[in-house]
Formats: sequence, structure tokens, C-alpha cells
Amino acid sequence: MTSAYILILAILVLGGLLATLGDRLGTKVGKARLSLFNLRPKQTATVVTIITGTIISASTLGILFATSKSLRVGIFQLDEKLRELRQARQELTEVTLQKTQVEQQLAQAQKEQTQAQKKLDAINQYLQQAINRQSETAVKLNQAESKLSQVETDFQRAKTQLGLIESQYQRAQSQLATFSEQAQNLRREIQKLQREQQELLRQKEEVQLQIAQRDQEIAQREAEIQKRDQEITQQKRQIAEQESQIMAKQSQIDQQTAQIMAKQSQIDQQTAQIMAKQSQIDQQTAQIDQQKQELTEQQQQIDLRQAEIAQRDRVIAERENRLKELERQQAFLEKDIQNLEQNFQFLREGNFAILRNQVLASGVVRVLQPLGARQAAEELLREANLAAIQRIRPGTNVAQEQVVQITATEFERLVEQINNGQPYVVRIMSAANYLVGEKIVQVFADAAVNKIVFFRGEILAGTSVSPATMSDAELRQRLDLLLASASFRARRAGMLGEPIQIAEGRLTLLEFIEQLKQYNQEVIVQAIVSDVTYTSGPLKINLVVVQDGQIMLNN
Repeated sequence: MTSAYILILAILVLGGLLATLGDRLGTKVGKARLSLFNLRPKQTATVVTIITGTIISASTLGILFATSKSLRVGIFQLDEKLRELRQARQELTEVTLQKTQVEQQLAQAQKEQTQAQKKLDAINQYLQQAINRQSETAVKLNQAESKLSQVETDFQRAKTQLGLIESQYQRAQSQLATFSEQAQNLRREIQKLQREQQELLRQKEEVQLQIAQRDQEIAQREAEIQKRDQEITQQKRQIAEQESQIMAKQSQIDQQTAQIMAKQSQIDQQTAQIMAKQSQIDQQTAQIDQQKQELTEQQQQIDLRQAEIAQRDRVIAERENRLKELERQQAFLEKDIQNLEQNFQFLREGNFAILRNQVLASGVVRVLQPLGARQAAEELLREANLAAIQRIRPGTNVAQEQVVQITATEFERLVEQINNGQPYVVRIMSAANYLVGEKIVQVFADAAVNKIVFFRGEILAGTSVSPATMSDAELRQRLDLLLASASFRARRAGMLGEPIQIAEGRLTLLEFIEQLKQYNQEVIVQAIVSDVTYTSGPLKINLVVVQDGQIMLNN
């Protein structure tokens, strides 16, 4: 404030000084009767006074402009600032409207997120239950493995005992061979019988070697052990018969024969013990086999239960994914229904010629020249203007009147967006509902890159039908639902043109339904893309009937 006062005071003082100086100068010029530019002295004094006043005004304005930027802007740039202010207010209104829409969408998204979180919590709870069941199964499996380890330990212990018994049996056989050799020296006159006895002993040793080999492979050749035991028993029976014959013929050597019989008795006792141990081992082996079989059955049951759990989890996951897809489709269809109901209500209340978001003109644009973007945008606006005139003023030929209006900011944004050499799908859409007879139609532009959305042969949607148990109306309703699902996926993928078209083929839709009714079993109807589809559309599909993975019918 002090500087302002000083500035005002300085201007007043300077103005007074310059006025006084001008008056003095004019008076002196008048008294001296000076003449400038061949003027009279009085006129010369007047010119000097005017020049003095001009200098006062110029100095005042110069001081003000030099010291106050706001004054300079207010005088020289006022109109430009007012224009920028109006444009900023308009943009603020648009941003506020967009903010409101975004907040509504955010609230809806938060609501959907809450519902999805609830479903996720339920799924997590079910998953925790499945994990608990799996933990219980793992505990049971560990217990079964512990039992199996104990059984294997018992088996190894029994195998060790069998080895000890076999070693004792071999020592007894060695002693028997020693006594047989002593008896051979005393029984020279019966060499034939002795040779037979040696042959039997050799056979016995071979049998014992076979037993030793079988003991080493007892886990894999249990059936062969039983067969070998039977052969040993038969050979022992033959040995006993032959030894009885030998004892009958050796009456002259009773003392040696008595010793041999005593040793043979010991061998028989040891053999009986070996047979008893072998019987115990067979019993233990049978128990081990039974336990192994039980463990195998338990493991198979566990595997079956785990497979059932995995199958149920897969089925649940597939159903949840299908449920989410159906919920998204339901939300999209409900939104369309609301829009249709709203438009229907509007139509009942008034004669609307143009609806909100209705496409007035569209086309695929690719700009390759510097001015091509602006020309393409203006051409689409002309098409939209002609379409709007035909709707709000039917029957008139006023094609040159400008009805469609778009903001300069929106138009420049469109030109800048499509001016990069890429192909774009540009749509001119109505910003509100308009009645017949209105003079102005406010529009806005929407542009998206024209890229590949679907490839040929891609499956869009599928549904199962039972032609034998469904009526014509139900079949048509199911096919309509299939087409709606395919249309929903096309819009979600970014298609801006016509959402869906059934490709021309050998069968019409009615003929396809008639052919479909000939199947007595449940089949799957799929909507398959018939050609490469871009953002601009159109999307052409084929209806295909699939049964057991094979295509049975194609329209």
C-alpha cells in the first residue's frame, strides 16, 4: 500500500510540475511572440501547451504500465483472457461431468469387488477344508508307511534267522560228508552202494546250493522257494529209502552203521528244525504279502480319493469361472435392458428421432497426408449432418443446413488422434436424445485403432442342448442366448461395428434348428468365427453342432 501511495503522489507531483512548466513555457513563447512551423505566436503557444499535456499523459501512462503488469494485461490482453476463461469454464464443466461418471463407475466397481471378495473368501474356505482333508490323508499315509517299514524290518530279521539256520544246516551236511567218507573205507565190498550214496550226497549238495540261491532271492522268488522245498522233501524221502537199503546190506558193520544212523538222526532233527523255520518264514512271508496287499489297496483308495478331490476342485473351478462369465454377461445384458427400457419410456413420452449414443456416421480412416485427418473428420461430420437432418426433419431437402455441432476441443482432439498413419474406426455419435423438429444435434467423436479382434476358427461361445426334450421355443431361446453371449464377448473384445452376423451357408437359422431336432442325445452348439474380424466389424460366425469332440452339423 505504501508503494501505491508513493506512486500516486509521484504522478500528481510530476503532472503538476509538467503543467506548470508547460504553462510557463507557453507564456514565454506567447510573450516572446515565437513562431513554429510558420504559425502565429498565439497558435504556437497553444501547440506548446498541447505538447506539454501530451507529455504529461504519456509519462503518466508510461509510469503506470511500467510499474503494473496487471494493468498492462487488463488493457492489451483483456479480450484474450476473457476468451480463455470461457473455454476453461466449458472444459471444467466437461471434466466435472466426466468426474461424476467416473465416480459412479468407481462405486459400481467397488460394489462388484466386494461381491467378488465375498465369493473369494468362500472359495478360500472350501480350499482350506480341502487342504485339511489332504493333511489328514497325508497323516494316514505316513502311518501306513511306518507300518510298512516295520514289516520290512521284521522281514529282514526273519531273513537273517533263515541265513543262520542254513549255515547250521550246511555244517551238518559237511559233518555228514565226513562220516560218509569214513564209512566208505569200511564198505569196500559194497562199492556199488557207496557210489549210489555219493551220488545222492552230490544231489543233496546241489539241492542245498539251490536253497542258498533261493534264499538270496527270497523277496522276488517266493513261489520258486515253495516248489524247491517240495523237491527237497521228495529227494529226502528218496534218500531215506536208499539209506534203509544201505543199512539192510551193512549188517556186517553194525558199529559203523550205528554211528552213521546216529549222525543221520541228528541231521534229520536239524532238517526238521530247518523245515519248521522255513514254515515260519513262509507264514511271515505270507503275512508280509497280505500287509503289502492291504497297503496297496489303501494307497489305491487314497489315490482314488485324491483324484476325486482333484476332479471336484476342477469342476468347482470350471463352474466358478462359468458363473463369473455368466455374471458379467448378466450385468452387461441388464445394462442393455435398462438402456432399452429407458429409451422405450422416452419413446412413450415423446417422438424421439435420435437416441443418446446413436451412431450417425462411421468409417475406417487411415491418414497418410498432412491435411488428410481434418478432411476425413469433416467428411464424417457431413455424413452425420445429413443423417441427422433425415431423422429430425423427415421429408425435407435442406441438406446444406448445418445441424450437427461438435466442440472445437473435441474436433481438434479427433484430428490429432487419427493423424498418425494408423487405421482408425471413427464414429460420430449423438450426445443426447433429440425429438423430431429440433434445430441442433450435439455430437461427439469416438476413435479406436482398427486391429484384428478375432481370427478364423476361434470359438466365441458354446451351449449344450437336448433336442429330444426341448421344444422349438426353448431351442430358439437357447440359440438366442448363445448369440447374445457371442455378441457380449465381441463387445468386450473391442468391436465397434455390427456386433454379430450369421455367415451365409447351406442352412438358414430355421433350417439349422430343424436339423438340430433330429439328434436324440445331448449335443453342444458352438459359435465359431468364420473369417478374420477387425475392430470395424462385421463379425461373421458359423453355428456348429459338436458331439463327442466331432462336428456333426455346420450351417
